[in-house]
Amino acid sequence: MVAAACTVKVMNRGTPFRGSSLWSRRLLLAVTLLLPLCATTTGDAIAATASSSTLPTCQKLSVSNGAGVSPVTQELVLTFRLHNQGSKSCELDGYPALRILNSTRRVLPFTYTHYPPGPFDVTTAPPHRVTLPPHSSAFFEVNKVTCPTSGGGVAGSLWITVPKVRTSLHLSLPREPHVAYCLGATNAVFNRVMVTAIEPSIARLYGHA
Repeated sequence: MVAAACTVKVMNRGTPFRGSSLWSRRLLLAVTLLLPLCATTTGDAIAATASSSTLPTCQKLSVSNGAGVSPVTQELVLTFRLHNQGSKSCELDGYPALRILNSTRRVLPFTYTHYPPGPFDVTTAPPHRVTLPPHSSAFFEVNKVTCPTSGGGVAGSLWITVPKVRTSLHLSLPREPHVAYCLGATNAVFNRVMVTAIEPSIARLYGHA
C-alpha cells in the first residue's frame, strides 16, 4: 500500500476537512504522523471472520510508530503499526499492554485505560480478532494529554505486550514530541494513557467501517 492510498482511506468518511472543525484538525494530524507508516505498509490486515478462527496468533511481529501533538487539544497522539513478518497468515486480538520507561529504563507510573464509549475521533470499539496476511499490518493508538508545566520524567522507550504473543516488543520513543510523566499534576488526567484495541487498518482505527 502506498501512502496516497492510505490517506484516501482515512479521509473517506464523507466529512470534508474544515479548519474550524476539531475532528478535521485531529484527523489531519493523524494523517500527517501516519504517512511514514503507510508508506512502508504492503497491505492492511482484515477483520477476522468465524471461518478464520483456527489461525494461530502472530508471533513474528515488528513495531513502528508515528507521533504528533494536536494543536487544538494539546494531546500527544502515538499510532503504532504491528507488522506480520511471518510467511503465513495469523491473528491478533485485544488491547496491547504498555510499560513506558524513562531514559534509565525505570518504569514511569502512568495509569493505563481503554477508550470508553464517547465522542472520540478514534474508534472506541471493543477488541475483535484481526487477521494479518503475510507482510500486512494492524494498528492501535495511544493518547496522552501533554503536561501543563515543564519538568517530570521523560519517556525514552516502551515495551508492548500483545495478547497471546509470547515475546514483548521494545520500541524507542521520539525525543520530540516526547511522552512525559507530569510531576505534581493535581489532575489524574495528565498521567493517564488511553489505548485502543488492535484494528485491521488506519481507516478502522479512526472509526471507518
